Amino acid sequence: MKCNDHGLSEVTAHAKAEETPRDTPEQSLPVGGPTPEESGASTSTATPTKPRPARPAPAPMPQWQVLLHNDDVNSMDYVVAVLERVGRLLRPAATRCMMDAHMRGVGVVLTTHRERAEFIAEQFRSMRLVVTIEPVR
Repeated sequence: MKCNDHGLSEVTAHAKAEETPRDTPEQSLPVGGPTPEESGASTSTATPTKPRPARPAPAPMPQWQVLLHNDDVNSMDYVVAVLERVGRLLRPAATRCMMDAHMRGVGVVLTTHRERAEFIAEQFRSMRLVVTIEPVR
């Protein structure tokens, strides 16, 4: 950085030059323009406001289940660990889901809306688990 004769860097000298106030016509006007009294406008409004109709509540999204299927490839400990990490289940819930899949052939991991169910199922598939999604009946 280059210094000028006064020992200030060019950046500091430029910043100080911008800080000095300028007497311009824009600075003498009020920020919002002339007040209603100055412009001759009336300050009261006679138009009544209508109440807006209440918005209807959004319809609930259809629910989908993420189903874990039994397989002979993955160990029980691995399946529980993946359910805890990807499905964000606590160990007892993950163990219960794994045991449902082991004993009955299928276990419900979670119930959510379709887009999230598809996303979660894809994450489980990337961890080599067999999962499907289906709408809640």
